[in-house]
Amino acid sequence: MKNLFLLALLCIAVLASNCSSKTASKTAKMEERSKPKITYAANIKDLLAGSCSPCHYADQGGKKKSLATIADVKAVAMDVSDRISMAPDQKGFMPFMSKKPPLTPDQVKLFKDWVAAGMPE
Repeated sequence: MKNLFLLALLCIAVLASNCSSKTASKTAKMEERSKPKITYAANIKDLLAGSCSPCHYADQGGKKKSLATIADVKAVAMDVSDRISMAPDQKGFMPFMSKKPPLTPDQVKLFKDWVAAGMPE
């Protein structure tokens, strides 16, 4: 009788655990769908234009690696991600201190989240 009681408790615990994990998974999926999608056109293009011009925009006299198109940005996205994440006093930090203010932590996160999402257009 005691073994049967323990078996019943174990079954209830397994079922309850399974139900709560499915609910948590559904909740996480719903939250993910409700987040606004980060895209180049909606979020990244203006961020880079405001922080990286004129140096990285040839039509504005830039002589550095171009960030003027999504193809340009995708080609150097990991390098950009690394450079904007550095401390402002580190060699290689961007944007160069005398030209533009550093990106905010939220802007850095936005760029990194966009890269992690596969750099959608």
